[in-house]
Formats: sequence, structure tokens, C-alpha cells
Amino acid sequence: MPLLTPNSVHIDQPLTNLTIAYVQDQTNFIADKVFPTVGVQKQSDKYYIYDRDNMNRTGDVKVLAPRTEVNRIGMSISNASYYADVYGLGMDFDQQTLANEDAALDIRSAGAATLTNRLLIHREEQFACNILCGICLGFRNNTIKLVVRLYKRYTNRRRNSRSSYHATKIWWLQAKHNGCR
Repeated sequence: MPLLTPNSVHIDQPLTNLTIAYVQDQTNFIADKVFPTVGVQKQSDKYYIYDRDNMNRTGDVKVLAPRTEVNRIGMSISNASYYADVYGLGMDFDQQTLANEDAALDIRSAGAATLTNRLLIHREEQFACNILCGICLGFRNNTIKLVVRLYKRYTNRRRNSRSSYHATKIWWLQAKHNGCR
């Protein structure tokens, strides 16, 4: 005589109140904090640059005697061009898949979160490559590894989640920096 078992009277189904995703908190990304995004009207254009040396020169300020004029200074401005590259990433969902989606899933929202996360990671990689590879340009690989290790040691002393994230992100560049050049 066959006996019923717990497995024979129940078919496993996905939980409706739990899914697991691997998405970074957007506040952990630092590229837009170091270099904030600037909105522009056109994809390419020019911008003004005040002369750095002129803006920070010292020694021009003098004590004034009665009825004397102040020193007059000038300023110089140059300009440079920018070109805003457009980056994109997409994800497709067919109607049959969406119609068959389990209640616990929200595939469109998950897709949007995945795309956003991947674009943020790309921006972070571009930022890190431009900063770190620019600093170490012309040096051997050992130099950049040394910079990374010192940064990791420093941030681990601070013992907070933000600094450990930066240490992890910068440490990752040790293996990836060859593609930055």
C-alpha cells in the first residue's frame, strides 16, 4: 500500500514575498559626487575657462596710504570644447514571457533596475580608469598596484561601509586597469 509523503502532497512554488537581486545602492557610486553631471543643451559645444594662475596669484594686495589708488589686476579667459557621448543599454521582454510571469516577479521593474545599475557601474569604471590611469600614465603596472594597496590600507582603518566600498572598488582596478589606456 503506497504511503503519502510530504513531497507527494505539495508542489514547490516560488515564494511571493522574497526575491534576491544583486544591485548596488546608488549612493555608493562616487563618480557623480566627484564630478557632478552638468546639463547641456547641445551634444557638443564650448565652455569658458578662467586662467587658473591668474585667479590664484598672490602678492597683489597692498596696504593703502591715504589718497593712493589700489593695484589694478586683470583676468584672462579661454575656452575649450566638449562632446557628450551617448551611452545606451537595453533589455527586451516579449509579451508571452510577461503574460507568464509569476506574481512574485516584476520583470519590467527588475529590468529597469538592472539597466540602471549596469549604466552606473559603467560610469564608475570610466571615472576610475580616467582618474587612476591618468595619474599613473607612463609608469609600470607595479606603480598602480602600489597606489591601490596604499589606498586600501588607509580606507580600511576608517571602518565604515562607505570607505570599505571605495577600497573594494579601487582594489578591483588592480586587475582591470590595463583596459583603461
